[in-house]
Amino acid sequence: MRRTMIVALSALVLVVIASLGSFVPSSSAVTTPPARVVILICSGNFASDPPAIEIEASDSSVGNPPAPGTSCAQGLADALGAGFTIKDVQPAFNGSGALYTLAK
Repeated sequence: MRRTMIVALSALVLVVIASLGSFVPSSSAVTTPPARVVILICSGNFASDPPAIEIEASDSSVGNPPAPGTSCAQGLADALGAGFTIKDVQPAFNGSGALYTLAK
């Protein structure tokens, strides 16, 4: 009886220790944030003739971001050409366009 209890307790301790190891993040799960980020908010300008999709707002951690009112397609092309990749696209805060997050 005593030997069975010791074996069962040892097995339980081993299982608990093994399961705790799964809660520790692996080194591949921890990532560093990108060093360079560009954010573009693009929306339709239906008052222009012809209507256009323009940059409503922008920000960049490096260099000058594209100016508001310029072509969204050109702003995205310039950022992608500079080595940035699109990391996320969400609806803009006011629902009138898209918010692009690019990083490298």
